[in-house]
Amino acid sequence: METIDEQIEYLVRNKPHTTKKLLHKWMTRYDISQHEIEQAVEGNHIIDMNMYNEAVNLLVDKDGRHGPKWTVDEVKSVSGVDFNNVDYTCLDLAYVANMLYSDYGKRLQSPTLIIGMAEDYLTDPDSLCEADERAYHDAEKRIKYHAKVAK
Repeated sequence: METIDEQIEYLVRNKPHTTKKLLHKWMTRYDISQHEIEQAVEGNHIIDMNMYNEAVNLLVDKDGRHGPKWTVDEVKSVSGVDFNNVDYTCLDLAYVANMLYSDYGKRLQSPTLIIGMAEDYLTDPDSLCEADERAYHDAEKRIKYHAKVAK
């Protein structure tokens, strides 16, 4: 008797149309969102502006100012990162850069330095989790925490 994993591998390899129908049925039955599917494919990353904006607007810097220091486009421009060749998104990088600024911006005035630190944070080889997913997990926790505190 074949294991479930072997049966799934067979379906994916030999019957993609049937696999697609089964996945669609399963997604409908268990109310799985498009976002959850994207996460399964891409990993846990900040991939939509709603989540990014909600999380980044909860940041508070040392002067009490709320929200991001830099726009996503400013971070992209300063970083020069080709996002087709890294395992994180531009929203991940912009969130981490703004998070680091909110914590250390009074001491570290250079956008290049802070954005470089954000790149290092998202590629840290000894991270205890997938380093490129750290922005998503921090943003998610921040949103949940503030929602709980607001109740």
